[in-house]
Amino acid sequence: MANISSASGKITLKGDWTQEAIDAFEPMLDVWGFYGEYGIQDCGGFDEEHLTSDFFGCGRWSFSGTLESFEDWTRDWLKEKPKNPNGELIHTLTEEQYENFLKIMCENNLVIEVDFEDVEESCGGHIHEIGQSTSE
Repeated sequence: MANISSASGKITLKGDWTQEAIDAFEPMLDVWGFYGEYGIQDCGGFDEEHLTSDFFGCGRWSFSGTLESFEDWTRDWLKEKPKNPNGELIHTLTEEQYENFLKIMCENNLVIEVDFEDVEESCGGHIHEIGQSTSE
């Protein structure tokens, strides 16, 4: 069984984020909750005047390792279209929406910065990290 770490911090959208780019990003936050087990569990909203938001989440082994897996996991979810126990889709993100989001990020040199504290209770680990996501 994997150890679960708890993370909390801030997500900052860096660059010239328009409302269109923010609207394209919002569905990603829903997907990045990954069944509520790992990923970003809660994050406030963004708009052109508020490009930073507090968040908390969980990591599988570590939160930084979970962040590194977002691309692969998102692509897997787009293929698998997972459902909850009631048979409803966990998310409604389409591959077209995801590709559009990545295209907007790439064309506008947008960055998602995650500044967080990661605590793994079972091992006593507590680290501070800052990471950035871009699209190429």
